[in-house]
Amino acid sequence: MGNLLKADFFRIFRSKMFMIVCILSGAFPFLTAGLYFLVSKIMKTAAMMPGMGSQMFTARMVVSDSFVLSSNMGLLLPIFITVFICADVSNGTLRNKIIAGRSRTSIYFSHLISSSVISAVLILLEVLLFLGVSCLIFGYGVPFDANELLRLVFFFVTGVMTFVFSAAISTALSLMMKHTAPAVIITVVAGMGISLISSVVHYADQTLSNRWFCLIPTYTNSVFLNYGKFDAASFLIGLLSYLIFGAAITVLGLFRFKKADLK
Repeated sequence: MGNLLKADFFRIFRSKMFMIVCILSGAFPFLTAGLYFLVSKIMKTAAMMPGMGSQMFTARMVVSDSFVLSSNMGLLLPIFITVFICADVSNGTLRNKIIAGRSRTSIYFSHLISSSVISAVLILLEVLLFLGVSCLIFGYGVPFDANELLRLVFFFVTGVMTFVFSAAISTALSLMMKHTAPAVIITVVAGMGISLISSVVHYADQTLSNRWFCLIPTYTNSVFLNYGKFDAASFLIGLLSYLIFGAAITVLGLFRFKKADLK
């Protein structure tokens, strides 16, 4: 499968769409932080209260929802992955791989791994840049002690896992449906739906009194930075949710892909 992975990464890096995604990944942190800064100035002026604008936003607060699937990158990356994989089907590249003797399992996992790696790297760089820019503008917002560092680590781990999970959804739907437009629509709707369910459940239990809610995929991706108490058990349950649902989606996608007619 090594050669398939190299070929997939090579095609991704040569893609003009990938360059656009990289540019947007670098631009979003500055645009978003700038928007928050503008809003803070407007609110400060409207309230006529010195210092109110600077107290309204902190870096910790503005980046707390960066890893949700309804964010800018949460919409951009699944669309990019879906378009890229569907193009592999429509231009005959995927069929040529099979004719050359590559198994469908190796093809599927090559796409899954390459999509997951690209998603994880880009979202990690985007959020780190956003955090850095926001700290320069607003300050972090709370004392940065050992407990806060642990909370931030949990935030990044669960956040990256959210986008790896999203990549698994995008890969499965792309290879199951094969057509770009419907695959993009359903991928985006799936991501938005999961985020909505997580948000509704979270607002219903903001104190995190029921840690088993962490089994809902994406539920833990912002909880560990901005809300309530957290512990190692909740963190591990959150990771377990990604493994369980991610594995289920992968098995279903692989099963359907093996049965698919690629004429």
